[in-house]
Amino acid sequence: MNFGYVFDEGFTVPAAVSIYSLLYNNRHMDEIKLYILDDGIEEESRKKLTRMVKKFNREIVFVDVKDANKKLSETTKYNWNGRYSTYLRLMLNSLLPENDEVIIMIDGDTIVNGRYEYFESLDLDGYLCAMALESGPNIYHKMSGLGDYEFYNGGLIAIDLKKWREEKAEEQIINYLTNVRDKNMLTDEDVLSNLFKGKIKRIPIENNFLTPYYMYASKFYYWYFGWNKLAKKGVFYTLDEMKAARKKAVMYHCIDTYANRPWFSNNVHPYTKLFDKYLARTPWKDYEKKERKMSFLMKLEYNLRKYLPRPLSKFMYAFAYRLYYGIGAKIYYKDYK
Repeated sequence: MNFGYVFDEGFTVPAAVSIYSLLYNNRHMDEIKLYILDDGIEEESRKKLTRMVKKFNREIVFVDVKDANKKLSETTKYNWNGRYSTYLRLMLNSLLPENDEVIIMIDGDTIVNGRYEYFESLDLDGYLCAMALESGPNIYHKMSGLGDYEFYNGGLIAIDLKKWREEKAEEQIINYLTNVRDKNMLTDEDVLSNLFKGKIKRIPIENNFLTPYYMYASKFYYWYFGWNKLAKKGVFYTLDEMKAARKKAVMYHCIDTYANRPWFSNNVHPYTKLFDKYLARTPWKDYEKKERKMSFLMKLEYNLRKYLPRPLSKFMYAFAYRLYYGIGAKIYYKDYK
């Protein structure tokens, strides 16, 4: 089975934890080949990653992405935190030209805590790719132009590279960024969800369980975010599915939330202990966590979380979360209405 990651030196530690957890919990697989889209990893880190992967008797391949980065920078000036990493995982036909199999691209901010048996028997049924749903509230569907279609999260993308090439998906993405909408609030997630409506297979929530699902798996927040409305349209998970996956997911996706992220010292993330367990087994076991440098809004958020009762601070973040995806998205996409 083929798995892929894309990250730079600054994201090496969390990515190493994700890779180790993936390999450790899937030792039963006959074959695993790892493709690392190298967006600026230092030589020493590449050596450590190679040694770690070799201990599991798996193959690791580092892929140069300079040309793909150049092409993307000429296509759109809008990226994620100054880098095109999120778009790079969609350029696989250019980066892996001879591979006609299925590859599962995984974000570096994830922890695999079980067997990925679902993908061992995955049938894409003619779909271009398979993904789990994003946790954005109902209002984002309207603001971003998705309407009654699913909004997908890019933390895990299972791509049929043969189908991807036959459909000229990469060319469609470049054309979309060039001629339709180059400014996308959530970069590749918006592009995939809008461009390939009806061509993406939905995977069960436990295969890419986002932190907001953990925080807000309750009747109130299911209503507050409008997830109930989406579920009625058939484009979202049920609350029961969310609650069941909360107890035991295969992959936990530690997206940026008010809990901060497990590799920073100033975090209250629910999966910090799990992250630390796998970190201690990697070549970065002596890694010293540092405080995250925060913007004014992040500091305000952190202090509210620190000094207010948890239910209140959680609701205040939920209010900001819905506002960001609502009014924030309306402002962001005003030029495309």
